[in-house]
Amino acid sequence: MRSHFVSLVSALASGLVVPAQGEPANSPRSVVSAASLRADLLQLSAAMLLPSRLQLDEGQARVTTSRDIASNDEFVALPLWQAGAAVPSMPLVFDLLPAHTSRDAPAAAPIRAFVAAPLQRDVLVAQRKTERGSALTCADLAAERKPARFVPPQAIQPPCSLPPDLVLRRSLVAGEPLRQGDVGALPDVTAWGFVSVRVVIGQVALEKAGTALADAQLGDTVRVRLNGSSQQLSGRVVAHQVVVVEGSE
Repeated sequence: MRSHFVSLVSALASGLVVPAQGEPANSPRSVVSAASLRADLLQLSAAMLLPSRLQLDEGQARVTTSRDIASNDEFVALPLWQAGAAVPSMPLVFDLLPAHTSRDAPAAAPIRAFVAAPLQRDVLVAQRKTERGSALTCADLAAERKPARFVPPQAIQPPCSLPPDLVLRRSLVAGEPLRQGDVGALPDVTAWGFVSVRVVIGQVALEKAGTALADAQLGDTVRVRLNGSSQQLSGRVVAHQVVVVEGSE
């Protein structure tokens, strides 16, 4: 343990990067000052979170250490966590090793530092209530920073790059994040939308107005209800807003 500690500090002093025992592979490290420990660790945390497009709410951040440190001390901060696709758990933990030490100095356990702060994410949200089937462009959206715990996994992040001629597949309220799959061309049959239902029994075909009970594309099977009746039928989408029911149920 002592030999690894001494070699680690010596290597850092000479500019050589040596992984610490128990430290995540390829984790960044930085020299931090006790006098500006909060700002230094928040800056290091923000840099590590950048690839995952998460931000710390620095106004509510708390930085604590496992024991008191002198105001003139400097340390090498080794993160014991990694940022990835998932939201990291709090607190974010760092080992603080003395930045300046001699080979003859006795080995000491590193000081542990903890960064706790709400995580946030920038997402695109609807600027106003927008109904399903409405045309949607970037002008209808705004970038807004929200607590990460309230952001759905499929939320779209800025900048906005929506292609033209898209419509909403579901209604959005003002401030609601836009998700992957929320925009696109409407299906051939839309849930609770009008459909023409052709009931074919042998050589006889009857056509009545009805209501689709789910979204469906050409060739899909969908449940429908005939207008003026509570009976539900199952048919196949053969054209835009046209469903064919064969036989009887």
